[in-house]
Amino acid sequence: MGTGRSTSFYEVNDNEWSDLFQLNVMSGVRASRHYMPNMKKRGGGRVVFISCESALAVPKDMIDYAMTKTAQLAIARGLVVRTSVERA
Repeated sequence: MGTGRSTSFYEVNDNEWSDLFQLNVMSGVRASRHYMPNMKKRGGGRVVFISCESALAVPKDMIDYAMTKTAQLAIARGLVVRTSVERA
């Protein structure tokens, strides 16, 4: 789930930054918080975040989108560390 568009950094207003973050990042956070406790009880499961090259190579007119993809990558990596510690 998510969206992105090619727009100059100077043309993206605060509400658009916030809306994009809510859709592309917080939707995954909310889904993870909802499903992961039951996965833990059952002994496992998978959460999949769909990121893209923009998380690492930021396009000049998609800075807002790339920010959300970088955030997704950080969340996914953090959850790997967290669940690894919880299993140990």
